[in-house]
Amino acid sequence: MILEQNNVGNGFKPFPTNIHRSWTDEFGTLIATLEGRSGGRSVMVIAQLEDAEKTLRALQEISGFKGRILFAVLEHLHTAPLEAILKANTPNIVIALEMNCAGIATRGSGIKLKTAHITSSTGASYLEPGAYKAWTGGQLEQEIQSSLEYPSIAASVASSLKIPCAACDLEHLKGLLERLLV
Repeated sequence: MILEQNNVGNGFKPFPTNIHRSWTDEFGTLIATLEGRSGGRSVMVIAQLEDAEKTLRALQEISGFKGRILFAVLEHLHTAPLEAILKANTPNIVIALEMNCAGIATRGSGIKLKTAHITSSTGASYLEPGAYKAWTGGQLEQEIQSSLEYPSIAASVASSLKIPCAACDLEHLKGLLERLLV
């Protein structure tokens, strides 16, 4: 079910009128779609629930872009729902919002998770898989060359699906999106 938003509650100012907004709930993950001018790239920004409000405010500052921004808000950063939303939405690029990242990174270490049975607050049940290799930003590495000092689950999952990715903090999100969506 898609719910059109004319305004986002909680005192947020509305998105610029030239941007189409919609919200969907996919695989227990809330996804906002912001449509800019036709053409351009599809970029998915992935954030955890506790960072959603700050990220949404940063996205509100972006206007006049070309392409589409998918903003995925995950209650918990688990690989199975993340893989599902990436496969279902097929973004050209993934940006993993990492609040501890200093700047923008296009490569990072692998990650090894214990295989576990997870049940989300929405009742979804799935098996969390084990390991992901070190990740790289693919084509983005030609533009930005920096490493993340700690593992990024979102970037590792995107890279395993061969989707170019980067990790950044909130301070660098707007600049990175403006660079990618010209």
